Amino acid sequence: MDTCKGLQIPSLVVTYIKKIIQNAMRITAFPLVLFLFLLNTNCSKTKSFSIDVSKITVTDAFGNSAGEVDPSDWGFDAEWSETEKSFFLADPVDLSESKQATITMLPAYPNPTSNRLITFRFNSTDTSFVKVALVDEKLKRLAFYSLKIYAGLNVFNFSFPESLFPARRNYRLYYSFDTFSNPGYFKGHGDISVQ
Repeated sequence: MDTCKGLQIPSLVVTYIKKIIQNAMRITAFPLVLFLFLLNTNCSKTKSFSIDVSKITVTDAFGNSAGEVDPSDWGFDAEWSETEKSFFLADPVDLSESKQATITMLPAYPNPTSNRLITFRFNSTDTSFVKVALVDEKLKRLAFYSLKIYAGLNVFNFSFPESLFPARRNYRLYYSFDTFSNPGYFKGHGDISVQ
């Protein structure tokens, strides 16, 4: 006989209770393990964010259209992924003088570039700020700029040094126009080919 806190219980009853508990644990453990496995499998199927820089808007040395146009380039992007937003987080620029302007983008030129230099340009109706991030096809940020802009045509030249931008590849230029109360009020991208 087994004893349990002063009670005498026959061994056969104790053995029977142990088997019931073991079977119950087996029956409830299997569905739990199966549920956790399925949950883990579904979570691992989430797709990571990627970009396609294979298409560009072709322009000549004067900024004129010279061929193929990528309709997603040099416009407004309604939504950005968390990865794209992260390019602009760590920039302590004072935006107190920035106003929300109407922006009209113009394609960068020349594209493709053989001299490792492009001209980035746009029209603005007011003083504001633009942040520019240059990334590779794997979304690695290679260069970053914060620029004060003024009403009228704004023109900036960006170089693509060989040490950061190997030749015969395409890159993406992200731009975000910001005010203190409305960061990214106008944002977009354009792809650039470095020959």
